[in-house]
Amino acid sequence: LESFCARLAAEQMGTDGLLKLERIIQEMHQGAAAGHSETIVEIDVSFHKTITQATQNHRMINILATLDDQMHRIRSLWLGQSRWLEGTLAEHDQIVKGITDRNPDAAEAAMRKHLQISCEHVIRFLMPMRRD
Repeated sequence: LESFCARLAAEQMGTDGLLKLERIIQEMHQGAAAGHSETIVEIDVSFHKTITQATQNHRMINILATLDDQMHRIRSLWLGQSRWLEGTLAEHDQIVKGITDRNPDAAEAAMRKHLQISCEHVIRFLMPMRRD
């Protein structure tokens, strides 16, 4: 669903939304440079919500908000890991590029790649915590 949201954002996000997305990316890079992992988590949530809200599809927004609430704790734990943060920022940059270039295929592909990599990071992060 979120990959589809990126596609729709590339097609229909307004100028204000594009400017907001670019500000969010700048804040995320600044937060990462300053080592503010708590701030980065909140900015990451804002990044994804901004893209989702661009669809103006309330059902999709509500579904993704419910899933996001479930993922918040996990995101808080692993996103601050410096070895993954740099890659996450680069992935976000590619998503924004696809959206601002009005390239739905690139935006969707970048979001899909980002979510797949994020999922793999979460699994690797959680495996040592697993109790047999």
